[in-house]
Amino acid sequence: MTTLTRITVVMPIKNELQHIGVIDDILTSSKEFVREIIVMDDKSDDGTLQALEKKARIYPHLQVHRNLQKLNLNEMICYMLNLVQTDLVHVRSPHDFYSKYFYEYHSQKFAAFPSSEASFNDVGLISKMSPNNLPVAREVRLSKGNLTRIFDKNLSSCGFICKTKALTELWKKYESFDKFTDWLVKKELMHFREYVYTKNILSLYNDTLLRKCEPQAGSIAAHKIEEKVFDAVYFNFWVNRACKRYFCLPRELISTKRAIKFFNKRPFDIWLALHLCRWVLLKSLKTAFAHLIKK
Repeated sequence: MTTLTRITVVMPIKNELQHIGVIDDILTSSKEFVREIIVMDDKSDDGTLQALEKKARIYPHLQVHRNLQKLNLNEMICYMLNLVQTDLVHVRSPHDFYSKYFYEYHSQKFAAFPSSEASFNDVGLISKMSPNNLPVAREVRLSKGNLTRIFDKNLSSCGFICKTKALTELWKKYESFDKFTDWLVKKELMHFREYVYTKNILSLYNDTLLRKCEPQAGSIAAHKIEEKVFDAVYFNFWVNRACKRYFCLPRELISTKRAIKFFNKRPFDIWLALHLCRWVLLKSLKTAFAHLIKK
């Protein structure tokens, strides 16, 4: 079993006093699979830091750090990822919910498929709009050059474990993308890296409380962040020819205006596609007409 003890859990925390009991659960019930937990407190004022420091005296495998440098959420995560010493890492919040088999399942998947860089599971949603467990939001998929209405499960950040090197690299790459960072990270993992996946819902995203750690609050205008996401997706869709699979946009960024703008960035391709369609249509009509004449 020692070969499976490779996961470090990374948690940015702010005012989570009611939820940090999850640390006890992980370090007791999942100790075969989780080697260490690294947390960073973002100036909590509800006693969270004091409770964490108390737990650190009990658990030698719990690291507690303070956000003394006024780091934003993504910077906090990057800081903690650089401290990870294990092969695998899980970035999570204390208030989301996990199956007791979550870490065991993903540890076994990495043992079975060592070349995989991430292991995903389907995620449920506990929302303020509904007390029931719902499927997560779905996204519009951009597939093979066409804006299609094909829907895809939104595999949440709380529903995967990743190889530390890959996650550190990708989180740093998209660090400045504010609230879309984790979305871009998981999408790049799914579209450009080898991964394993299960349809079993092993975790629940808890949307019943306000987000505690605000990423880059007030530092970059929201529309600027959205444009950065748009440009990043555009690059992978049009420019990066190594991309063999679809790339999509977050659901809140999908609109007719954006779709038109997306394709207008490549007017020559659109002109070429229209002429190709016209050529195929004319050729088909010519062939059909020739068959009619022969009859």
